[in-house]
Amino acid sequence: MKKLFFGLVMASNLFFSQDLKVMTSTLDCLWKATKKTLGTTEKMMLWR
Repeated sequence: MKKLFFGLVMASNLFFSQDLKVMTSTLDCLWKATKKTLGTTEKMMLWR
């Protein structure tokens, strides 16, 4: 019973860390895109 519980905890931890990695990379992509957009907007404002 204890082994089963431990296995479940390990599996959920692994799944969670994978999930976290995906989430982090998605957020990273979003952040980069936002920064790029902001940078472009700033340049356009300066050009005007």
